[in-house]
Amino acid sequence: MVIIYSHFLKQNIVVDTETYLFYVGQLVQFEERSFLLSDVLIIDTTIIKIPVEKYLIECSEQGFSPSRKSIWINANKVISISLLSDIIIL
Repeated sequence: MVIIYSHFLKQNIVVDTETYLFYVGQLVQFEERSFLLSDVLIIDTTIIKIPVEKYLIECSEQGFSPSRKSIWINANKVISISLLSDIIIL
């Protein structure tokens, strides 16, 4: 797993979890069972009024205001990870 995520280091990523939460932030560190992000925006999909993809595009284009300095995310809850700059809307 370590090799897989090394190209995401020090870049803004989107972490999709099996919960209603998405995380946007800079990947600082990863271990077998967790990810450390800094300058993190937590997106609660139950309260945003637009599609998550559109919200992420806005974050990519306009920037985002972090709600946490850092956060550890349990890797067992992660569905996918992608670069914020790779989010597209068709």
